[in-house]
Amino acid sequence: MPILDKKLSLVAKFASPAGARPELANVSVSRDGDSVSAVATDSYTCARVTREVMPRAAEFPVIPGAPQASDLEGSIMIPAKVVTETAKGLP
Repeated sequence: MPILDKKLSLVAKFASPAGARPELANVSVSRDGDSVSAVATDSYTCARVTREVMPRAAEFPVIPGAPQASDLEGSIMIPAKVVTETAKGLP
């Protein structure tokens, strides 16, 4: 299953649009057991979306070379602009 989906990408709206503090212009994506969470903040508002890693992962298309939720250990930071643009192409 891909790390990002439409639901997780919603938090990108809460990331800071200003480049003065680059850490606030990112979405933090992490896996905890059987769930994946995405968190973003502009330092005033914080948003977190969590979803279960679906057991039917084999039903979803896999993009060669793209990280999958099952591969995620710890957390990664993804620029909010990348999350927003990627979400446009997701079903």
